[in-house]
Amino acid sequence: MSVELQYRIYDRSVQIDGVVGLDLDSTVRRSMESLEKETPPYCFGLYECGTSDLLKTVQEIILDSTLIETLSGKRIMFVRSVNVLETGANIEDEVRESVAAFIELKKAFGGNILFFFTTDIIIRPMVPEGMFYAWTKVVDTDGPNMFKRVVMSRISQIFLEQKEGSALYVTKGRKISAETIHVADGQPVPIVYGSENIYSITRHDVCFEMFSNFKKESKILVVFGQSALDQGKVELPVFRRWSWGRDIPHSSLVINDPTLYLGEELLAGWFVGDSKNHYAETTALIIKDMAKEMEISNENIIFLGASAGGLTSLIMASFIPCSSAVVDIAQTDVTRYFYKNYMNTLYRVALDETDLDVVFSKYKARLKAVESFRINRCVPNMVISQNTHDMTAGEITTQFGEFIRGTMEVMAEIPSTRESKMIIMTNNRNHLLKGGHFPLSKEKTLELLQIGISNFCPAAKRSLTCGGPNA
Repeated sequence: MSVELQYRIYDRSVQIDGVVGLDLDSTVRRSMESLEKETPPYCFGLYECGTSDLLKTVQEIILDSTLIETLSGKRIMFVRSVNVLETGANIEDEVRESVAAFIELKKAFGGNILFFFTTDIIIRPMVPEGMFYAWTKVVDTDGPNMFKRVVMSRISQIFLEQKEGSALYVTKGRKISAETIHVADGQPVPIVYGSENIYSITRHDVCFEMFSNFKKESKILVVFGQSALDQGKVELPVFRRWSWGRDIPHSSLVINDPTLYLGEELLAGWFVGDSKNHYAETTALIIKDMAKEMEISNENIIFLGASAGGLTSLIMASFIPCSSAVVDIAQTDVTRYFYKNYMNTLYRVALDETDLDVVFSKYKARLKAVESFRINRCVPNMVISQNTHDMTAGEITTQFGEFIRGTMEVMAEIPSTRESKMIIMTNNRNHLLKGGHFPLSKEKTLELLQIGISNFCPAAKRSLTCGGPNA
């Protein structure tokens, strides 16, 4: 049974209403997905509004017999936030009136409702038994959007702290059960079809780990990149989206970034490697050799990645002429990444370098997609999905715009790249916690992948002129 997620925001003056999924924190989303086994389905309501608006909404729902009939028997969640510092609201009156409204809803729906209260002072004594609450002692608020982020951060923390057995328990994800195939330095990589495997491939005394799902009948290879992670919460290697290989008819590889092994403080490594080896280049060459062994041509290799995985997908594709990249909210130039202190840590830990002038000149092709295109004299075919709200990786007027302009300059400089194709798709989704920097859903991401395959892969029975010299 699928989970129905109703996402409603009341913002005092503007109402956005529609079944659009739950684009909140991933912790909340995973919690909601865990309810898939529960019956009846879930409806989710987020109410960020004044009490009078809430009471009006409650009255409308109670008076609307059709709506009650539609929602009857479903589990419903309401979130009520009170921003005392911003509105000067009387917290006791706000909570008392909200509780009264929710009690009326509980009667109307037979008690099958969950409640969240959140405010900037403790309200536990005022919240009836069975209702969730979140609180923040100090709200450093800069308008309603910042307060919403604080609200959802508190709610997310409640989900995170749920104990096993709770209906809102955060699922830890499916564990990988796969045989590990070890390949020594200089040895060819054996291709194993029809099963999921983990390859541990040593090259230049570095271990490159990949999760495989090879299908003998497939002549297309999809390579899933790796986005940022918290090493304090996961154990390396990490294979993001590994189970997606079961949902596509193509062979797939999911890659783990060995750069992360260089320091526990690293959250993303962009496969920059160490001072001697560029891990993205080595990974790409391993993938190219594996594809050749499977009789898959370069044109039918397609890299898929979001955020940090977007940059590495673009760079790796530039090492395999005629291959393609499908990227979402990609960082295209991490020298402009706004977490400067983190980047300095990466340069120091991975590249053993603290002089930024040296980093930007010596390693620029590892940090900028356009420079990789230029040095490799190869512009891959690309599907680029960009969120116009993304202010961290692809702000339209800066990094993303410079990437487009830089790519055009490379194509002007190097005639062999001029036939490369670029498909740009934009969206303007806005996450309450992350702004515009969060990946598309699985469904939308696989739709992007299909666009790339349909347009760029000859095995999908479409013609293609590739953007780079013959391999």
